[in-house]
Amino acid sequence: MAKLDNIYLLDSILQSRRTPASIAYLMERLSCSSATFYRLFDELRDGFNAPIMRDKSGVYYDPKANFSLPGVRLNTEETNG
Repeated sequence: MAKLDNIYLLDSILQSRRTPASIAYLMERLSCSSATFYRLFDELRDGFNAPIMRDKSGVYYDPKANFSLPGVRLNTEETNG
């Protein structure tokens, strides 16, 4: 899966949850290693200014923040129509 696809998937998972997600759960959903997960985490936080947080309970978005990733997202099949 492409890096940007994983960033949008991570965002989607976090947006849909009411409780923090464990890193193990997110790595499984993203089918990635811990190193890749932390790169995605950093990119989402630093590159997209996402209010993503991590503590002992897991990974989550700051509940006070109103955040959404920019733009319309299409996958390869949709663009090659």
